[in-house]
Amino acid sequence: ASAAYVDPARRVDGRRVFSLHQIQPPIKTILNLHKHIADIAVKVMPGVDDSEIPPECGVEFVSHERTCKEAVLWFGQLATRQRWASVQDGGTWHEIHSAGAKPPLGDLKTGNILYEPDPAVIRAGAFAELCQLLNAHLIERQIAYVASQSHTPTPFATAYQVVEIHPFNLKLLNRRIQALSIGTLELKKRGAPFAPETLRSRIKLVDHGESAVVFFTRIDETPIMILAERIR
Repeated sequence: ASAAYVDPARRVDGRRVFSLHQIQPPIKTILNLHKHIADIAVKVMPGVDDSEIPPECGVEFVSHERTCKEAVLWFGQLATRQRWASVQDGGTWHEIHSAGAKPPLGDLKTGNILYEPDPAVIRAGAFAELCQLLNAHLIERQIAYVASQSHTPTPFATAYQVVEIHPFNLKLLNRRIQALSIGTLELKKRGAPFAPETLRSRIKLVDHGESAVVFFTRIDETPIMILAERIR
């Protein structure tokens, strides 16, 4: 054969496995096949451990409906890039690759557009490329949120308009919910030391109020909350 496609089992003895060494056939067997067939594609788990990815292959992270479904290891001439994301949007596929560049870092201000990158983009580490597309920057070096002064539609991220930014405080959040007449609140977090849904029963919404989103995150180790509106 001139090429091969490998779809290893990710369940062994009825249990899901999370290592390339435990899939069936394991990565060692696949690499032996690669010695005989140069061009190989291998479908693996989207959370594949970076330390287990063979250095001679490229890896693609595949997203459908804002969920990273699969990763694919590409060998030989099929490895056209080192690391990239493929995102489906409205039936069309879009690709963004990571060149390993360092993304810019900047402040987040009220009125900014806050972008939540697609999970496949996050796994690919294509932050510098995303920032270049959106004229944007990371709001914290270790947090996968990107901000810009203006909105640029993109298949690679979901956009939100920042309404208010506050230090994390549940009483303050409830006061702002009442003041802004918020009746439906979507809870999101990245870098916060708690599960947002644990706060759900303590959040006091307004009957028949507006829809909003709150992001629980941190800037320089300081917990903050960002009230925002989803941009459709």
